[in-house]
Amino acid sequence: MYDLLIFDFDGTLVDTAPDIAYHANAVLKKYRFKSRPLATVKKAIGHGVHELLKDLGFEGDQDALEEAVADFKKKYFKEPVITTKAYPHVRRMLSGPLKKFKKVIVTNKPQDLTDKILDRLDLKKFFEAVVGEGGDFPRKPDPASVRHLMRKLEARAERSVLIGDSRVDFDTAGEAGIGFIHVRYGYDIAFRPKKVRMAETAADWLKALNLERKK
Repeated sequence: MYDLLIFDFDGTLVDTAPDIAYHANAVLKKYRFKSRPLATVKKAIGHGVHELLKDLGFEGDQDALEEAVADFKKKYFKEPVITTKAYPHVRRMLSGPLKKFKKVIVTNKPQDLTDKILDRLDLKKFFEAVVGEGGDFPRKPDPASVRHLMRKLEARAERSVLIGDSRVDFDTAGEAGIGFIHVRYGYDIAFRPKKVRMAETAADWLKALNLERKK
């Protein structure tokens, strides 16, 4: 059993990729670069906007990149929830079997944007804390934010677990000395860890967290 469940955001709780792709392709088009399919955008999510645009084919000097990044952030923050939604099982799990647990979010997505999406989807009420990029802590896989929340919520390492979809999340859990559950439906499709617990359906989540109903 756990005292603390630490969730990644994009690709774990919420499917934000379609809206990220929409705004990223609008920026690429503005700067006369080729649009990219959703599958390509998904692979580029999780390392910040600069890396996102470069991975999607943006070419230019640093000044042009900074301008494009600012343009993307402006467009995305204005309309972050067009088709974005929680994954089908998430709300049911948070309000049901996982209700009794302390739950937090640690994400590399900007704090203000994460908060706005959570508010729009009415999900923030399920979490004791949300830590995003731009605050007092470095980005994952640095474990500082995870360790801070563990101290704040008085959770021991052996009773804490990070739930995420990427190698960055896996490495963060390892650096923090806590457990890890890999969600297979996320964006980092190239990441196929061995000998870790996995979750996709609601039943998988219960099994991974040792919450199956006893017969």
